[in-house]
Amino acid sequence: MVKATTPAMFELETDRTPTREGPLPFSERLVVTQELLNALKDATRPGQAHLMQRALNILQCELLSPSLSLSEDQATDVVAAVAELEHEAARTAPDTAMFGSRAQMVLDLLSRAQAAVVRGTP
Repeated sequence: MVKATTPAMFELETDRTPTREGPLPFSERLVVTQELLNALKDATRPGQAHLMQRALNILQCELLSPSLSLSEDQATDVVAAVAELEHEAARTAPDTAMFGSRAQMVLDLLSRAQAAVVRGTP
């Protein structure tokens, strides 16, 4: 005799209540964004669009961070790169390699700016 199982018997890992209070630390958000970019090459077109939008959202939120301190040249470069990312993500057939390299450039600039804030140097 086979016992009937109910959906309640199977608790998925994603069903648990998050234990973290507050947002992820900057370093973890960078790791998440890097993982999204790494997954681009293996994703389907709709998956690529989703991953690009998620990565773009994280980068845009980082730019709005009050603790972010960019020089005028860095700010100009980052704003231009994010505009390119927005354009590329909106295309029907985006160039994922270009998106990845531009997003990596933004990540690198944000990392350097965050490191300078932590060290207390401009």
